[in-house]
Amino acid sequence: MRATTPPATLVRLGEADVVRLCGLDAAAAGLELVARRAVSRAVREGGRLRAVVEDAGGAREVWVEPGETPGGGARWHCGCPAAVAAESLPHALGCAHVAAVLSAWIRHPADFAPPIASGDATPALSPSSPLAAQLPAQPPREEVTQPRLLRPQGRSRGPATLADELARLPAADLSALARRVLNADLRGTAEARAALDAALRSPAVLDPLLGRLDAGPRALLAQVLLLGGAVTAADLDGIATRSGRPASALHAEMAALARHGLVFAASAAPATSESGSGHDAARSWRQISGWRVPADLRPLLPPALPIPPAPVRDDGAPLLAEEVGASGGRPQAARVVRANPRPLLLALALLPRAPAPLNPFTAAPATRPHDVAPPIHPSATRAPFPLVPGDLAQGPLAALARGLGIAPGLAQLARRLLLWAREDGAGFALHDLARLPSDELPLALRAAWAVWRAAELPAELADLDLPGAPIRAGFDATHAALRPASLAAEVAGARDFTLRLLATAGEGAWYHVDDLLDLVWRTAPLFLRGRQGAYATPTWWLRAADDPRPLRPGVRAEWQAGEARFLAWLLAGSPHWLGALDLAYAPDGRLVAVRVTALGSFLLGLRETPGDEEINRRGRRGRGGETAGDEVGPALPATKGDEASEHQAREATSVGWGVPVTAGREGTLAAHPLAAGAELLDAIEVWARPEAVTGGRLLYRLAADRACAALDAGAAPGALLARLDALDARHGTHVAPAVRAKLDAWRAAYGASRIERGWTLIEARDAAVLAEALAASPEIAARSRPIAPAVALVPDDDAPELRAALARRGFQV
Repeated sequence: MRATTPPATLVRLGEADVVRLCGLDAAAAGLELVARRAVSRAVREGGRLRAVVEDAGGAREVWVEPGETPGGGARWHCGCPAAVAAESLPHALGCAHVAAVLSAWIRHPADFAPPIASGDATPALSPSSPLAAQLPAQPPREEVTQPRLLRPQGRSRGPATLADELARLPAADLSALARRVLNADLRGTAEARAALDAALRSPAVLDPLLGRLDAGPRALLAQVLLLGGAVTAADLDGIATRSGRPASALHAEMAALARHGLVFAASAAPATSESGSGHDAARSWRQISGWRVPADLRPLLPPALPIPPAPVRDDGAPLLAEEVGASGGRPQAARVVRANPRPLLLALALLPRAPAPLNPFTAAPATRPHDVAPPIHPSATRAPFPLVPGDLAQGPLAALARGLGIAPGLAQLARRLLLWAREDGAGFALHDLARLPSDELPLALRAAWAVWRAAELPAELADLDLPGAPIRAGFDATHAALRPASLAAEVAGARDFTLRLLATAGEGAWYHVDDLLDLVWRTAPLFLRGRQGAYATPTWWLRAADDPRPLRPGVRAEWQAGEARFLAWLLAGSPHWLGALDLAYAPDGRLVAVRVTALGSFLLGLRETPGDEEINRRGRRGRGGETAGDEVGPALPATKGDEASEHQAREATSVGWGVPVTAGREGTLAAHPLAAGAELLDAIEVWARPEAVTGGRLLYRLAADRACAALDAGAAPGALLARLDALDARHGTHVAPAVRAKLDAWRAAYGASRIERGWTLIEARDAAVLAEALAASPEIAARSRPIAPAVALVPDDDAPELRAALARRGFQV
């Protein structure tokens, strides 16, 4: 018999131990390898884990054996260059492959099967064997994934439904609820439950029921829905404290909601009898642990924020709260920045065809010193955030943002979406937007929205490291509870809460940001750092950009400087860039109001069809001081090429992306992927190589090697030239003549090449060896013809003499 129980060192292993043994960077890279399912052939040999990890450098066999004590080190082996360099160092940290094996064990321990010993192996019988028919049928072997004592008893249940909640109500409460909701006295318990379950799902009953509620219970119901449909008694007391209201008043409003069947209480001490009164001690509000809205009732309740919308002027722009202009006493209006997802769509279309390292689908080549753009900021060379693998460092990111003409955060978001879409099957529409028809671009945006919403990475904390961020994030690298997965879960929860807040706001109404932040402070101030309250010292925190001290989320002033600024920063980032939010700014640059757009309702799932206005909008300045697509922060200057392209695009494609292709100097072509389309881009890439992204376009350069390969394959430039001739006739450009002159010259040179007989080809290891070999016979060297540094042609008549001379000198011919 062999032992199958893993040792205690592996049972106690956690993600904090992976960070301690391998470092934060390697732990994050290991999680990415596990997510890509790069760990295979996993085996556990006692306390040693062995697996094969495959990445861009190939497949490597890795083993790791944690120490016997919880705080001890680990023995490990890996053949990657980083591991080989660290083996000679004392207390060396494991590489990313070692971290991947440890993370794979923590997440999926059942994948590490113990090796089968020779004494345990039983020869299998063929089904056609005579002995197989005489043996009794063996029952299927149950796979043990956890100790049997830890398995949940009974079947697993999902969220409580309305029928489940009605089934838990005592008969007296059920009868009182039926009289209040149905205005009928139903004595049968089963009949009352069935009637209430159908009535509370019907808009004809639910809408008048909500209309009978006072303002207090309606506002409290909206807050419960904002919290996800459930609230504990302690949470309700906290809401009362932060709102400055007595706790008994909120409990009374919650009781009113419960009397109408909109929320259901969970008692700490359940009633002893089904016929017990709803007013006994066991059902009193002091014995209730919380309330929840049934899962199937939440979608039927209309979303509504318990705050009033912002007042607007005649042209629809929101007014600044309590501010009056200097002349005439007229209230000031905010500057409106309309949502415009076109820059994001353009970046998503450009990057899959851009050269490395901008292209997220290709590995970055080795760069030379002069290939690196000079930094524009003292921190531009700083490494990217370690827990969001694949991000560009600030230097290349700034160069990419300048080439696209957008904010650095938007450029980083576009590249992240493509990286995440590569791993997520739901993002297949993002792989090449140039192949999508223009009417399917909203579907691509919805795919991008889904990929961003489902990302299990602390991307928003990484954005706080960009220049211009209002706050910073600090970390305690020595904290035992600092785990990448836990940090990502906290940030993903904050992202979900923000989207739930936007979905509750609905479409079309402006809301002051101060009112939204006040609502969040009263309802869920720990929406971002809720888990940190479980530790004596936090694993991470928020701080001001110029102050290293952590900001305490329980103090209103420090919460305003931390979580409030983080939430405003988040609203002005990804939701706005994806087209979901219009923004309004005060004259001093403060974000003062937000509004969910029609496209945002489509992305949030509030409507089935998108609003085309946001995608088709391309003007920068509109009526009433509105701007379309302006970025938060300092604006990037537009190039003259962009202005010319926009001027020539008045009769371009229906969505106005501009002229598809323009010609530049030295055989360069500037192509707009969404205007040109995939077929034209494919035709260009046969003869030209993508070189850079500039002016919001992809810069191609005609390449002799690609032209030679195309001519070798029998291709002719006529197909590309015919497409360019049609574009020139349509847009008044002169792209085809420049391309035709270059390709015709190469084609003529290609056709002028000839093959001769009577020569012997000799090839040396390098140019020095070839020169030394030809020096063996100067007469023959004078008649030879070099065609490459290490290759030459020798006349056939001279080949035997040269071979003999080289053999006498010791050359291997």
